[in-house]
Amino acid sequence: MPGVEWSRVRAHYAALFARAQASGATQASVAAAGGLPSQSAIAKLLMNHYQGPSVETFLKALKGLGIDPGEFFRQLSDDIDGAPPPEERLATLEAEIASLRVAIVSLQTSLQQLAARPRQTFNLFPRARSRVTPTADASAPSLVDID
Repeated sequence: MPGVEWSRVRAHYAALFARAQASGATQASVAAAGGLPSQSAIAKLLMNHYQGPSVETFLKALKGLGIDPGEFFRQLSDDIDGAPPPEERLATLEAEIASLRVAIVSLQTSLQQLAARPRQTFNLFPRARSRVTPTADASAPSLVDID
């Protein structure tokens, strides 16, 4: 993994931080858990697309997320080896979600339209037809099957 750009390392950290944030973590809580003096170190790490922090600060930021540096770089290596960067994956997932939302709305509309239609009956046996024929008693017609 030689020559990894900081932007990819930062993006991977940002994705992990976003997951932690979804669970209630904040920049301040991550900084405190990692032994950093304030949340500003986390803020700078997340905002600076061109230059990373010192190795010591970065390792503390990883500790604050509860991730081992080896695991972080294994995940990053997997991303680099076969997958697009996290920003592209996120954009792809967001586009897929938007597409699914449109499909769901379309399906809901179709179901509402079907539910609003009057009930229709269907002839399950279209070949069997009947006709009324007079019987010996003209006052009581009977049904006769015809094919």
